[in-house]
Amino acid sequence: MAVKNKNAADRIKEGRGLTIPTGRSFPSFPVITKMTRGCQGIMALVAATGAGKSLLAAHLAADLACEDFPVTYCDFENENLALYRCSLLHGAEHLRWLSVHSNYAEGLRELRRYKTGLVVLDTLTSSVGVAGDELSHWSAAMAGRMSEMNDLTKEGYSVLVVVQAGRGAYETGQCPVLKSAQYSSAIEQYASTVLGLWRNRASERFVRPIKNRFPVDAMYRQASVRIVVEEDERLREGILEFGSGRQASEPKLSPVLKVLTAQGAMSSGDLVKAVRDSVRRKKPGRRTVERSIRDEKLAGRIQKRGDGLWHIRQNVRQNPATVAEDGGGMAGVVTLHHG
Repeated sequence: MAVKNKNAADRIKEGRGLTIPTGRSFPSFPVITKMTRGCQGIMALVAATGAGKSLLAAHLAADLACEDFPVTYCDFENENLALYRCSLLHGAEHLRWLSVHSNYAEGLRELRRYKTGLVVLDTLTSSVGVAGDELSHWSAAMAGRMSEMNDLTKEGYSVLVVVQAGRGAYETGQCPVLKSAQYSSAIEQYASTVLGLWRNRASERFVRPIKNRFPVDAMYRQASVRIVVEEDERLREGILEFGSGRQASEPKLSPVLKVLTAQGAMSSGDLVKAVRDSVRRKKPGRRTVERSIRDEKLAGRIQKRGDGLWHIRQNVRQNPATVAEDGGGMAGVVTLHHG
């Protein structure tokens, strides 16, 4: 026992084992990133038929795919449809870092060509071939498959499994609970994070975490984010809502957005001057304003177009997704927008 205490003390002294694990961010889904602390370990997406779980899984997978984090997507029902869905978010060119397979063994071989990456099983039950209808056989097969996925995470891979909710979750208009997932005992045992996806009575889609082993800000444990489906089936995040159905309050615009809203598009030099002139008391320095412009650009709220002028992105005016900073509570509400 003394040896174990000494080892733990050494780890603390060296600063190891004190940080909270953080997974891969979903660049186009920052609220889901905050709700889950990123993609790491095994993430499960639970929903009833017709809620759009495969469409969301394809978007999340495509959002992660990159040269140093390739994605292997296993769809056991419609490989071509899965490929199309994965192309919606970033286009077909982005698919060079993502492969789609209808065979589990083939997909696993593709994944192991890389030292890290994501494998998606859509759906978990479809990935297992079990003869007969005996429940014990299916339960054992599901547990075995989840155990295999758990072994992959120990090798440095991440896993996303799409899980069907039981019939009790159909047409409730509410978030599915963990026990409604088919073979939920295996999900509960191995999944690090479980997201529930559902449609309310107005057919609006929402997502919220129903299990998370990683600590996140308290408000994200109680919140749901609306998933908006564009005309081309491309998904984006909408308003963040809380358990009572209330929405996060609208934040004030930043000085940069205020100027562009009031005066229209302008050059970098004119924008810096206008922002400084708009502050009545202590005027910010030129570099401070330039940093603010850069931050607004990185957040996707403004863009410089071919005319060389800064413009507010159209969806900032129309579709803000209000979220709060970590540790900020309701007092620290800010706005995230996605283009």
